[in-house]
Amino acid sequence: MGLAVATKVALLAVLAGQSAAGVLSALLAAHAVSRFWALGMEEGTHRNGLVVGGLWCLPALLLMVLAGGMAFMLAAVVASGIAFAVLRRRQRAWPDEADGVHAAQQACEVAFYPGAACALRP
Repeated sequence: MGLAVATKVALLAVLAGQSAAGVLSALLAAHAVSRFWALGMEEGTHRNGLVVGGLWCLPALLLMVLAGGMAFMLAAVVASGIAFAVLRRRQRAWPDEADGVHAAQQACEVAFYPGAACALRP
């Protein structure tokens, strides 16, 4: 847990060095998007739940587009999605479903920031 927090702080510092608006929009969007991906780890998540989760992500992602452009937002979402795909393939490795959901949320949030940092133009 401590390593995840330290990684997030370091990645947010990189983003903050490039753009104040970029770091704030990425912080908000990473929170929403990582929780959206975590919904996909839960067994029995209804399609309507995924739709609502996706809709919650839209305002934050729009702010990212306004702060840094479309590539800024897309790179972050793709990086986060790759982390989700890797964890989803290994879902059976988690003895408890809640552990898998929590791990997916943390990994997707951590992966979101380097994707954003690579595409943000100051």
